[in-house]
Amino acid sequence: MLANDPNVNDEVWYGDSMEKAPRKHLRIWFQNSNSLIHNGDTREFQYDVANIADNGVNYMSFSETCINHSKPGYPSRIVEAYKQIIPTGHISLNNTPSYPQSSCYQPGGVAAGYDALLRTRFLKEGKDYMGRWLWHEFGQNDRRLRVYTVYRVNDGSEQSSGECTAWSQQKRQLLLKNIQSNPRKQIMMDLCKELQTVIDSGVNVIIGGDFNETITSPEGMKEAFENLGLCNVFRDRLQTTALPRTYSRGKAAVDHVWTSKYVLDNIVRAGIAPFGFLYESDHRGMFIDVDDTMLFSPEDSKIIYHDFRRLKSTVPKRIKKYMKHIDSEWDIQKIDVRYLKLLELSLMSEDKNEIRFELNRLDEAVTSILAGAEKRCTNFSTHQLDTWTPELIAALKNRRHWRTK
Repeated sequence: MLANDPNVNDEVWYGDSMEKAPRKHLRIWFQNSNSLIHNGDTREFQYDVANIADNGVNYMSFSETCINHSKPGYPSRIVEAYKQIIPTGHISLNNTPSYPQSSCYQPGGVAAGYDALLRTRFLKEGKDYMGRWLWHEFGQNDRRLRVYTVYRVNDGSEQSSGECTAWSQQKRQLLLKNIQSNPRKQIMMDLCKELQTVIDSGVNVIIGGDFNETITSPEGMKEAFENLGLCNVFRDRLQTTALPRTYSRGKAAVDHVWTSKYVLDNIVRAGIAPFGFLYESDHRGMFIDVDDTMLFSPEDSKIIYHDFRRLKSTVPKRIKKYMKHIDSEWDIQKIDVRYLKLLELSLMSEDKNEIRFELNRLDEAVTSILAGAEKRCTNFSTHQLDTWTPELIAALKNRRHWRTK
């Protein structure tokens, strides 16, 4: 669905809606957070992370996080808060260095976190020295994928931009290196230079974030990325440049996802969410579901390492649910009766093929019961929000909602 008036259809999906995460897909979520944490309170941040993770997201990418990395101990608090929600995952943060330490707030910045499944394929990470982007690389053997999170500043000048704005912070960093250009233009030159090296090495890329530029702008973002062989996911999937506004006070899309052609061909679903879906912000969120053969060969069982598994004998709540489901299905499928019949068949029949066939059927039934029980008892929320009162969760949700209205 497309709209000529940017004020219409703010509450509808463009592209695919986010349904339950399908099997054999990796789900990536991009969002300009318009400040990831407010007043240093990480509880609202934890609520947001839990909400996103519970919708099947494996990788969450945030631009304009406004986190002061120079404040002692503050970044580590955020990393710990993330791990309390996704104990098996990890989050990385980046922003312009040398900001005054007095406040938790700092304009600009990016962050990105991933879960246990992607952690089994994690290779390395990197950060731009000016805090403009960060990336994580995942893969194995010839399957390598690098995901970038980018925040590009609005245009500014030394006369019009405040001293603390992201534009001014980046300008000062550039001057320290005797670079005189506009930070808004410099990020595209630096990012494209890095991307060219990465692409030439055979790594597939996904670049998402707030670029503060429309796809039809004469500034040249579109041409710069297309010269690298990159594709704009929503323009190409929707077959139009008339993309919906992604900023509530804008007129067109300024948040984008660009990918290698191979990644685009392996995207199963992709959508631009309504404002406020999953995360209350003045920007729309975006998601893509990528075929997991990008990172996992078809024969991989995707075994989660023991330290990352959600089903553990140390969690009584899950043990109880696990055993209850097994007992129920065991009776429904009459496993004990079928086992006795199989024993009788092995004594009475001389047809080994018949015995083997019935044995395989029984084995498949038992395997299905065990796998189903594991899925059921780990498919509910397992983060610390389980221990929060309904009143606290409702208050956090209400506070987030009204701050962004």
